[in-house]
Amino acid sequence: MIYIIIPTYNRAHTLPRAIESCLKQKWDFTIVVVDDWSTDDTRSLIEKYQQSNLGKIIYHYQENWWVCSACNTGINIALQISQDHKCDYVTRLWSDDELHEDAITIYNQYIEKYVNNTIFFFKMINHLWQNHSQIQKDYCITYQQYLSGKYIWWSDANDLIRLDAFLDNDNYFISWLHWWDNIPFHKIIKKTGQCVVSSQITYIAYINTESMTRSVISPKYAKQLLDVQLIILKNFYEDYKKYNPKLIWLHSLIVARNYGMLWDKIQNIKYLFKWIYYSPFDIIRIWLAIIALFPYSLHMINYIIKVFILKNIK
Repeated sequence: MIYIIIPTYNRAHTLPRAIESCLKQKWDFTIVVVDDWSTDDTRSLIEKYQQSNLGKIIYHYQENWWVCSACNTGINIALQISQDHKCDYVTRLWSDDELHEDAITIYNQYIEKYVNNTIFFFKMINHLWQNHSQIQKDYCITYQQYLSGKYIWWSDANDLIRLDAFLDNDNYFISWLHWWDNIPFHKIIKKTGQCVVSSQITYIAYINTESMTRSVISPKYAKQLLDVQLIILKNFYEDYKKYNPKLIWLHSLIVARNYGMLWDKIQNIKYLFKWIYYSPFDIIRIWLAIIALFPYSLHMINYIIKVFILKNIK
């Protein structure tokens, strides 16, 4: 069984695209829509789909706890109704995107081929049918290869995870985040020792002008992004240093970006002296902490990340 988790908030106008792409699938699946306090017609829309697709769609309404909490809620629902955690899998579908018409067929082919694998990454494209990732062929890779960025970039892929991975509560997404995080991927692959990367297209992403990297975000979200980057650096700094030091540049630059967006000069000065005290020879972080002392354009810093960091990290 494949459980498709769809977290949503006020997306009644795009949800039909996501749901109908699931209903076209040829294999067995269950859609779990987690409504994160929508105020539009989301509930009535889902109820109509439930009436014509009995047993296929589960609807859960919760207070506004943000997207990662909604993902965790969907995972918990799947765990509760699953008959076999070691045979069932979960994937996430944003409520303004869609699955490729053969997605679940492809999922099952890979599950049968790699019976002992816990986590898979499949190719993602955008709705203009342009490549959204660098995956060119199939790989079964180690944790070290995964972090190298040469085989997979986790934000550019469609993830499929075996349910039993979430029996360990430490593998959940950070519930208070407004946006997704990659910490569970790191933890699961580090523990299991491998993941499978597929060149098969399973996911079609729609370009959204409300994306955080395409617009100026609020201080609240900047603070959340800042916190998760600090958590990532705290937990995986040694792994990054050992396997792919450029990831330290990336996450540290995002930290600097968000400190700059928050524009709390006193906090930024404390941040600078903190790194000088704890890591006097860590030139990267000290340099980025100095950058954070000055206001700058979000679009400019995103450009730096894209051109000078991501381009050389993959």
